[in-house]
Amino acid sequence: MSFQGDVRGIGLAELLQGLARGRKQGVVTLSSRGTPRVLVGLSEGKAFLLPAEEEPVDHWQALVKDAWIDAVGTRIEHLHIAEVARANRLEQLYCLLDGDGAHFRFEPRELPFDGEGRVLATGNQPPISPIPIEGLLLEYARIDDERERVQAQHQLAFDDLPAVYDSKACESLSQVLLQEIDGRSTVTEIANRLGWTLRQTVLSIGPGLASGGLYALSGDQCLLLAMEELRRKAWRRAAVRLTAWTSRGTPGALDPDAVEILVGEWGSGRLVSTVRLMGAQAVWILLRRIDHGLMQPAQSVLHWIEAARIFPDDPRIQLHRLALEAVDGGNQERPPIADLHRLARTQIEKGFLLRAQPALRLAQDRAPDTAAERLELGQLLLASGLPEEAAPWMISACEDFVARGLSDRAVLALRELTAALPSQREARLLLSRARRSTNSARRMRKRILFTMAGIAGFAGIALVQVNTQRQRTSQLAEVHALLSTPDQASWALTQKFPGDEGADVLALRRIIDDKQRALELNQRDEWLAEYDAVGYEAHRGDSLRALDLARALSQPPTLRFVQGIWPLKSDLMASIPETLGEQATGLGAVRLDDADQIASELNLASLAQALRAALTSPPVPEEKSLGQGLDALEAQLVGRHDRRATLTTERAQKNLRADQNQLLERARGLDEARELDRSLQVYGQLFLSDEEGAVRAALAEEHKDLLRRADAFKRARESARMGQLQEAAEVLNEHMQEPGAWYLPVAITSDPSGATIHLPSGTTEHTPLVHEMRIDDVFAGRLHVDGYLDQEFEILGPSNQHMVLSRIPVRSWRSSGRVDAVPVPVSSDHILVDRNGNLARVGLSGKLIWSRKVASLSGVSRAPVFLPQLENQLLVVTEEGQAYLLAADSGELTGPWDLNSPPSVGPTQGTDFVQLRLADGRVAFWTDSLKPTIWPNTNGPHPLAKDQEHLYGSNSGLQVQRRGNGPLVSMTSRFGGWILTQQEGTYSVAPADAPDQGFSAASKGRWNWAAFESREDGELLWISDGAGLRAFALIPRP
Repeated sequence: MSFQGDVRGIGLAELLQGLARGRKQGVVTLSSRGTPRVLVGLSEGKAFLLPAEEEPVDHWQALVKDAWIDAVGTRIEHLHIAEVARANRLEQLYCLLDGDGAHFRFEPRELPFDGEGRVLATGNQPPISPIPIEGLLLEYARIDDERERVQAQHQLAFDDLPAVYDSKACESLSQVLLQEIDGRSTVTEIANRLGWTLRQTVLSIGPGLASGGLYALSGDQCLLLAMEELRRKAWRRAAVRLTAWTSRGTPGALDPDAVEILVGEWGSGRLVSTVRLMGAQAVWILLRRIDHGLMQPAQSVLHWIEAARIFPDDPRIQLHRLALEAVDGGNQERPPIADLHRLARTQIEKGFLLRAQPALRLAQDRAPDTAAERLELGQLLLASGLPEEAAPWMISACEDFVARGLSDRAVLALRELTAALPSQREARLLLSRARRSTNSARRMRKRILFTMAGIAGFAGIALVQVNTQRQRTSQLAEVHALLSTPDQASWALTQKFPGDEGADVLALRRIIDDKQRALELNQRDEWLAEYDAVGYEAHRGDSLRALDLARALSQPPTLRFVQGIWPLKSDLMASIPETLGEQATGLGAVRLDDADQIASELNLASLAQALRAALTSPPVPEEKSLGQGLDALEAQLVGRHDRRATLTTERAQKNLRADQNQLLERARGLDEARELDRSLQVYGQLFLSDEEGAVRAALAEEHKDLLRRADAFKRARESARMGQLQEAAEVLNEHMQEPGAWYLPVAITSDPSGATIHLPSGTTEHTPLVHEMRIDDVFAGRLHVDGYLDQEFEILGPSNQHMVLSRIPVRSWRSSGRVDAVPVPVSSDHILVDRNGNLARVGLSGKLIWSRKVASLSGVSRAPVFLPQLENQLLVVTEEGQAYLLAADSGELTGPWDLNSPPSVGPTQGTDFVQLRLADGRVAFWTDSLKPTIWPNTNGPHPLAKDQEHLYGSNSGLQVQRRGNGPLVSMTSRFGGWILTQQEGTYSVAPADAPDQGFSAASKGRWNWAAFESREDGELLWISDGAGLRAFALIPRP
């Protein structure tokens, strides 16, 4: 069963506790004047803060956007919206708990839950998580208790922007909170990011303010932040910061730079968008401060006009706009009298008489021309409490009405004025004059009746004499008793004293006549008041109501004692369109872009149409004047419409010529800027606007020349794209006045593609790149690709460039001599030798483990060989015939042993020996010592062929191709199928089945040999040339 009531003080908390303890399930709606409704769902002692029907989800989305505006790429997820909505609804509930009372209504109902125990909300609202009622109320009590102990100066407003002054003094603050205080966010935005209530956030910031670790930004700092928010079109954030500045900024003149920026932002429309989200008071202060710095009323009035459109009901903004229009003087018809009157009337109807007076004084300065405007101004001055200022305007208008035969319209107004100013002699005289002009016939008939009444009185005197004095006295008393009804008293007197002209009867007759005359005067005044009320309604502008009142107006009463000429209902009907006509005249001369004037004319036309529709068909005689007046009004409005159409046509012709001149100027400017295609497009737009063809004919030669040059430039660029620079230059020289000033496209490509181009300016581009260059331009830069050597380049004039980058070797050895020997693998390292006697062991990434040198003129050109029977020892033979033992681990040398002859073939390794053929034909064998066994002029026990494979000793398991074998046209790895080629100073290597996944390396000088090496961790390519010895990992490029 549902129930409702009102609670005060702690009663709301007790109500929630009682519902929770009673395990009630349903929804409690809480409301209080001046605060939003709060809906609390209840189930199993837990609360669910539900969305109210009037709560749009986009409101929470806006808060989330403002709070997370600096988080690049953040999406507005339901989690953020749910946290922000929950905290704000909880704050609203806390506000109700703060208040003196609230109205509640409990409705039992089933709550829809999801699988996680959350209530499903309607629409796009996210699910709502539960809050224990007891915990909620305890948290409220804790915060409320702590707020009482915090000094007021340490509690920020919700739009304050806190910042860190001394981080050491903020050690007591929560780090979660401190991370959100960035000096750019308001308390509200910080609270939304944290998912906290506003009061909890303010309370948590307080200790930082008290310790001096935090401070609130000044108003002027808020202005700077507002300008930043304007530039990035964050309207709501800008509005909050501008509002804070208006209330806390440094008083006095604004900095000229700030004024210039704000005026520029207004012109761009950004500030206008922000103003729409601000309060009227803040906007008023903002524009006033801009005015003081701008000192240009003509520009300021534009700001206030826009503000007046945004805040049509704010009297201060409306009045300031009207005052500036009057001061500006740029338009003699601004501000419109009707606007001033409308503003004043609104304030008077609200009871703010003093607020109406400034607008009325501005209206007086405008000196309204029409009688209707002057009368309305006077009546408004009178209503606002300025009768002395009202009198001249009302008297002037009423004199005009009387002179035009419209005295009935003047009577009511003059009555109002004389009632307010009884001593105003001129008004009283004019009122009498107006009444006389309408009642002259009435007075003539009155005199006739008075004469006839006197004659009848004299005749009655003779009759009275026949009655006895007692009867006479009794009958006179009976007539006296009927004086409250003068007609009955007159009839009774005539019946009882027919023809009696006695003094007492005549006296009684005069009394009766006076009472009858007073009664008729009252009837006349009541009818005239009704008539004047209809005229006032017509004059005030409610035409349809005036028509209804005029139709409902009764016929003038039939009177005996009070006579005169009654105002005609037809005149009243005629005054309705006449008033509208005066309003149309009061709009002033026809203006093209005056939206208010056009709206007023449309409103008048609509009223005329409605009045026309309300006419009876056929019209009754008294409404014929209304129809005639409507004819005149409609003709007046049609004339204004036709005049506006004429002005529109004249302006369109003027604008067309201006637009055509502007298009021609733009087309020629684009031609001078060498944007020929765009220039041709603008010429096309110009010719489209030229319906008669005169412009096209006048510009025919100019357009033809442009077409010729545009075609030539197109051909030159096409030649440049194809690499035909000479042809492109010839075309430019032939057709262009300054051939060196035209840009041509240059294609810059690289292998691999996608290289980063670092330019001297600090900017970067990527290949493939089409760069625009003139003939004498220089384009230089540096190419970079991860894993490749950077390459500097310089392009002189337009020329397509393709650059091959060299892969960075995984191992390299740049010694002082030529490397003829292939590397000897030792575990993960290699032992290297050169023709200057240098020996080295190189590890991963080219790390030098040790290096040695042997004294030799020709060095070592043959790969060292391990002795099978000596662990860790390699045989090294110089080209002079000196033999050494080399320790692979330490590089220690033993020897030399003089062989007395240069080597010829080898050394090569057998199963348990190493052999070497000497130049003199002998063969040397080594087994377990530096001293060899020499076999003279024979092959010894193991034949050693003299061929290219063993000429430089062992190949150490590598696939080798040497220069002596012929040019390096193509070499295919027997290990992984990679193909190595050399052309134009570049080595290229790629898998046979994926030629686009290879890489390149620059060659230097003459190449000595190339070799493929198969290893457990992958295949290597070795190259010996003028750059030394390099090894590249054969890894396919993605």
